[in-house]
Amino acid sequence: MEKRMTHEEVEEATRIATDILKRNKPKNRRITVTQDDKDAFSMVWGMYVNADEASDGDWISDEDREKIRRLHNKIYGRTMK
Repeated sequence: MEKRMTHEEVEEATRIATDILKRNKPKNRRITVTQDDKDAFSMVWGMYVNADEASDGDWISDEDREKIRRLHNKIYGRTMK
């Protein structure tokens, strides 16, 4: 079984996502993402996917899952399933 994200990992993921979103206007559909942002988010995304698969999806609310997916789509400019 995959290990669940620790409290510290969740806090770090939240901080990274919040930093990215704070730099952009709330109504702006485009966001500016640096390569460092992409690198950091890629690491966090891997932890998220592992935790989500290991827990059968019950560790995070559907609303929060959708927020993470929308941020992923904005950063990488593509739709994920």
